[in-house]
Amino acid sequence: MKKNIIFSLIFTVIMLVSTNLLFMRPEVFGWYNHLIQPPYTPPKYLFGPAWTLIYLMMGYSYWNLRSLTTLKDKSRAFLFFYLQLFFNFIWSGLFFTLKLPLVAFIDLTLLWVFVLLMIVELKKINKTSFFLMIPYFTWITYAAYLNLGFLILNFD
Repeated sequence: MKKNIIFSLIFTVIMLVSTNLLFMRPEVFGWYNHLIQPPYTPPKYLFGPAWTLIYLMMGYSYWNLRSLTTLKDKSRAFLFFYLQLFFNFIWSGLFFTLKLPLVAFIDLTLLWVFVLLMIVELKKINKTSFFLMIPYFTWITYAAYLNLGFLILNFD
């Protein structure tokens, strides 16, 4: 059982981080580095550890939810989990690779909504999974501020 937890966490982190790295080629950073940054933009070196920790918590929350043997209905929570994961995945490509901050902000808004809906469902089902998603929700709220800031400061 413990071995499955570790495998699930490692697999989730590797999958999500490596797929996001597809969008983060060196030429992408040249574009990003020339943008006017909104106040309170963190240094780039914080994003990797922050997302790794968030993905670990997401992976454990997902595994925890899947392993529940209760009869509580989990289908809505899983639906919202998969939807938010999709919008999370495409954001990097929209913002960094395609350089479409407005479309990325719309994506991030949808991501925010689905994470909120997922959290509401998780609160009804499992407190551990619920609490593990709070930092993620906080982080994407902050990411929405940054995305909107880049949009306002750099694009007419």
